[in-house]
Amino acid sequence: MKKLSSEFLNIIQRILNKGSLTLTFIYTLGHIIVAIVVVRIITGASWWGSGAVALVEPLINGLWFYVLHKVWIKYSRKNVTD
Repeated sequence: MKKLSSEFLNIIQRILNKGSLTLTFIYTLGHIIVAIVVVRIITGASWWGSGAVALVEPLINGLWFYVLHKVWIKYSRKNVTD
């Protein structure tokens, strides 16, 4: 079990070190899945209807996350070197 936990943490660490685009993709994919389920539960819409509604906000949010992460990296590195 300890080895499994260690391997899982290594996978997470490798993902986090891939960069903004990988993080954005994983974040957006998770956000879309959560949004589809929430829309379906709240409205009772079909999976297709829930998917259509749930795609809009997470895709915009994913774009925002990518830009925010790039800016964050740029300014956090600048502050470290100052």
